[in-house]
Amino acid sequence: MSISLESSEPCPNGIFSAPLIVSCVYLRQKEDPWDSIGVGAATRGFLSLRAGMKSASRSAILGGVMLALIEELGSCSTESQEADLCKP
Repeated sequence: MSISLESSEPCPNGIFSAPLIVSCVYLRQKEDPWDSIGVGAATRGFLSLRAGMKSASRSAILGGVMLALIEELGSCSTESQEADLCKP
């Protein structure tokens, strides 16, 4: 039985984003949603460099916007659940 490690992606996101997010938290000395948004956008742009700089920058911006929306939805969901728990 052989295992194929080939894929259409150059490398999984986790390999690039894990060291970046740790470095970002270390440099900023705080951990907040901006870390994951910035690192996710940078990772997406870096992985898209094979298609060219213009495509990579568009991909990074789109990835950053999408991650910001996801973070905001998660934050709103958490706040609404906390508000429901505090009601008598």
